[in-house]
Amino acid sequence: MKIKSKKFTLTVLGIAAVSVVLGGLYLFSDVTPEILENDNYLKNEMSGDKDFVFAFYSEIAEKNKQSNIFFSPLSISTAFSMAYEGAKENTASEMLQVFGFESDDAKRQKAISELLSRFNHKDDWYNLQVANALWVKDGYEIKQGYLDTAKTHYSSTVDNVDFVTDDGINQINSWVKENTNEKIQDILAPGSTDDSTRMVITNAVYFKGKWSSEFNPRNTSEKPFWTDKDNSVTVSMMKQPVDIYNYAKTENLQALELNYLGGDISMVVLLPKDRDGIQSLENFMDKEKLNAIKDGMTRQPITVEIPKFEFETEYNLITSLQSLGLHDAFDESNADFQGITDEQVYVEQASHKAFVNVNEKGTEAAAVTALVMRATSGPPEPVGEFVADHPFMFIIQEKETGEILFIGRIMDPTA
Repeated sequence: MKIKSKKFTLTVLGIAAVSVVLGGLYLFSDVTPEILENDNYLKNEMSGDKDFVFAFYSEIAEKNKQSNIFFSPLSISTAFSMAYEGAKENTASEMLQVFGFESDDAKRQKAISELLSRFNHKDDWYNLQVANALWVKDGYEIKQGYLDTAKTHYSSTVDNVDFVTDDGINQINSWVKENTNEKIQDILAPGSTDDSTRMVITNAVYFKGKWSSEFNPRNTSEKPFWTDKDNSVTVSMMKQPVDIYNYAKTENLQALELNYLGGDISMVVLLPKDRDGIQSLENFMDKEKLNAIKDGMTRQPITVEIPKFEFETEYNLITSLQSLGLHDAFDESNADFQGITDEQVYVEQASHKAFVNVNEKGTEAAAVTALVMRATSGPPEPVGEFVADHPFMFIIQEKETGEILFIGRIMDPTA
């Protein structure tokens, strides 16, 4: 009689608006701003491999061509990094290649520990919290070395729960609610675990921050947002009559940086020139291009219009990660997590939920803020307009490191 395989369930959770990214995993390399001088850059084919953030974004965009997109690379990579700590042989090699983890254990664990310590922050300016947890089947033994790594370097809690009934699921979902300020209610559905479930890994990222320069609600008005060349929806469009922003413009796009209070986090908005230019922008964008755009920004007086939006996303990560080359971790026969347990276990579930709310005061979701100094001699004359009235990309980043905490796309602010 065939023995039923044991399940190692990995769940990933994040919410967004300003957020965090695992230290050392997706660092932006230095690039020169000459890319901005290429007037036809949107027509150029991308060369070389993308990093995980943009490779995964491309997979999600391909599967959701007309939908809003939002996810936390930090949350996904942190959860899988915890799984990687116990992976061996080809399972570990594939994870290393797909996520770009540091292969030296000591360096990787030190970077992760320092980054998580850096990103957990709460004061009057912004609140950014990153939490990890391991949920182990009652009576099941996990290797002590793995538990020590999770606790020491990932600040993870470890709890024993009942997976046969829904008690374990209820405990995990309660943890999710608590660590996302109730913006996400659950990550596991009733009945989604059973006697063969051995462990669940969860990561939650929460951010709430105020703009360094808030939008006046009295300037918000109903305006059209063009979902493509010919169709529009009516949205609540926020307006900042004039302020100083980091800004860049090329023949085919505008880029604007909106800072959050505290000087640490910002949102970068990438707006294609054409109403139907979002796909060309997405095909072009990678970490080096993004760095070049940011390097090319200068502080300018700009009139800004951007829509209010709020939405939640949910992704099954397995198919997208398989497309990127991660296979063995999800395979009952080939998965190798001997660093966690001597049993044959595999990743049966990998889920990600994200929430974002952008309004006149700021952003709520998962992580960061930044401060821009204003001129003191009175409002400057605007030299340009940034009117986000058609599909655009947006990125929430930690400014000092350039780490992407959250990334998304707005196709329809009302959806």
